[in-house]
Amino acid sequence: MDVPLFSTTFVWAMNKDRYESLSAAQKTVIDHHCTAEWAQKVASPWADYEHAGIAHLAAEPGHEVYKLTPDQVAAWRSAVAPLTAA
Repeated sequence: MDVPLFSTTFVWAMNKDRYESLSAAQKTVIDHHCTAEWAQKVASPWADYEHAGIAHLAAEPGHEVYKLTPDQVAAWRSAVAPLTAA
């Protein structure tokens, strides 16, 4: 199936007191690198690798890669809704 039915969460956490003890220059480095833009910069190669793997499998004899219909995706989402809520 060619559908993103997974979630990968990366979290970088720091103790607030430890952060406050950093120099202004150190805080600037952390603040400038803990952004959505940097998250995308780090995650994009991973996604590119994933998509290349799917394309590789699709090109192999005997392999079928298919997309789910919107109704099928809705059924999967409904099935995992209790887990998400929990």
